[in-house]
Amino acid sequence: MKKGLESYTPVEVAALRISIAAFCMLPVSIRHLGKVKRKHLFYIFLFGLCNSCIPAFLFTESETVVSSSTAGILNSLTPIFTLIAGLLFFGVAFNWFGLAGVIIGFAGAFLLIFYGQNGSGSPVETDASAWYAGMIVMATVLYGFATNIIKKYLDEVPGYIVSAYSYLFFAIPLVFWLFFFSDFFKRTFEQPGGIHSLLYIVILAVMGSALAIALVVRLIQGSNALFGSFVTYLIPIVSIMWGILAGETINFVTLISLLLILGGIIIAGLHKKTQNT
Repeated sequence: MKKGLESYTPVEVAALRISIAAFCMLPVSIRHLGKVKRKHLFYIFLFGLCNSCIPAFLFTESETVVSSSTAGILNSLTPIFTLIAGLLFFGVAFNWFGLAGVIIGFAGAFLLIFYGQNGSGSPVETDASAWYAGMIVMATVLYGFATNIIKKYLDEVPGYIVSAYSYLFFAIPLVFWLFFFSDFFKRTFEQPGGIHSLLYIVILAVMGSALAIALVVRLIQGSNALFGSFVTYLIPIVSIMWGILAGETINFVTLISLLLILGGIIIAGLHKKTQNT
């Protein structure tokens, strides 16, 4: 994402990511045109809005200020917001472990946002940095709703169909905007490094969006809790590794925040175990 931001604006990166992901899944969209039930299309649209569209713009804007490692750690709040959304809006039963996990996870997020680090490894000192980190938190709130939508309303729809249409809905107007109202062609073909940045966005869109969403949907629909938790724990760890490789400095407060957030996820995860016993 940061490589794409070297040549394009945050809005252009998000629009390109969504549009390329939709193009990648276009054969699926065409093949199943008219075969998806109308009620499913409505919930796929809501899922796409909460999972594919709005978060794409929030993340690209936030990463103009927030480091990749911090973004990855904050992204791991998703299971906690999944639990909160489930409790408040999707009829999930209340559990004290869930509440404890939410409190601990939020403590870690608060510590990271206000006392963590910026992209250079320095402590966060400005309200602007906290605001950009807050964009990532908002994205994880939307991810929480998207996950519950899959579980409750789209359990019988194959993941590749959900992925294809969740991007197609929003790609149509975004492609029109990119071609006629943005500086996409100028930035790509006239600006040094434009093609290079575009290739990184293509990789992100295909591997990190189109195919990843199809797999995540399938995971939500049918995987066991252990495997799902393992993937969640890998998110901040991989992000920190990429941050270190990119030259970012990881400070002590960031590590403490990571432990608090992961601790909150583990405790909140006991919510499911107590429900299943």
